[in-house]
Amino acid sequence: TTFNIGIASAFQYNINSRFFVNGGVGYISRTLETANFLNQAALPPPKQSFTQELVTTHSVSYRVLSFPVNFGYHFLKKEKFNSFVTTGLAPNYLLNTEYKSNFSRYDGTYPKNYWQGYSINLGMGTDYKLGKKLSATAALNYAIVNQVKEDEYLLNPNGSGLTLGHKFLGLNLGAKFAL
Repeated sequence: TTFNIGIASAFQYNINSRFFVNGGVGYISRTLETANFLNQAALPPPKQSFTQELVTTHSVSYRVLSFPVNFGYHFLKKEKFNSFVTTGLAPNYLLNTEYKSNFSRYDGTYPKNYWQGYSINLGMGTDYKLGKKLSATAALNYAIVNQVKEDEYLLNPNGSGLTLGHKFLGLNLGAKFAL
């Protein structure tokens, strides 16, 4: 379990007084504290090595752009409070990955630049009206599915890359501006 901070921006369209859809873009660096074998032969030069020392990771940090699209329902609407539930899909694009290991020669950030996978999220939150067009918002989201692509720099016992599947719980804090 690790604590990670990201940033996101989204637009929301209210279909009617109860239903809405939102979408946007976010960035997060997800650090996984994990001990796996690092495949030095798969690393790009100049860190690449074919000597095959036993190198294990301490942590792997995925730097991800996320493009969530959510559908929501306002289940409680009061004068100042508005509570809602959401569900949605977020395709995830992996920018780069940082590896920290027991052998610093191989530590570093390596570019990836491919679609890592997607997550299916469930969440709930509330808005608190601060003014006519401004609200504070807080939401809790959980990835019930987080599909990730195989990491070619981590070695699976069968010789191929390893998939570091993980789930995440997101706490979102922010502001909403009515346009």
